[in-house]
Amino acid sequence: MLPYRCFSQPPLPLAGEGRGEGERKCVEPGDGLTRGQVKTIMHGIKQLVRPVNPHDLIQTARRLAESGAAPPTQADLRRAVSTAYYALFHCLAAATADLLTGASPGSPEWLQVYRALEHGQARSACQQQGMMRMFPMEVQRFAKAFIELQKARQKADYAFEGAYSQREVLVVIDTAEDAIDRFDQADVRHRRSFAVHVLFKRRQS
Repeated sequence: MLPYRCFSQPPLPLAGEGRGEGERKCVEPGDGLTRGQVKTIMHGIKQLVRPVNPHDLIQTARRLAESGAAPPTQADLRRAVSTAYYALFHCLAAATADLLTGASPGSPEWLQVYRALEHGQARSACQQQGMMRMFPMEVQRFAKAFIELQKARQKADYAFEGAYSQREVLVVIDTAEDAIDRFDQADVRHRRSFAVHVLFKRRQS
């Protein structure tokens, strides 16, 4: 059996191990851990080095929209909409860096690609219907949600007429969460192709 390599990333060291003279140790089931335990450990390591966890942003948006016993304020609801959009944006930024560099999250090259994603360029790429039809439904739904939530974020941040209801904001958050979950389920080849599509402009010649 081939060694179990986690998250298709370069092997990462265990705490206190593999840190001298370039030595690295991948966490594997052969270390006496189950596959589930390995995933849990590696998930924790990834959270230490990733700039933003999209699922944390979703939970933050829910806390703002639900706001405990007291009804949420309009400021809470507007910030929840904005935060839901940024969950999508950071999900896509991480996908571009993960799938196009092969580098460890947090490394200089990984961060350079992560930060290269632009809001306008990504939206324009998602709006190219001819290209988007080439992707599976999971990616198409993510692109549709990205367009819709970017517009919603701009309205929430800059258009102050009208009031938001808690229900409509929770729908926005649900849309973002569903889009992220479906995108994560898409085949890695399609996610990589989509990462290229949103990050680089196609030359017209």
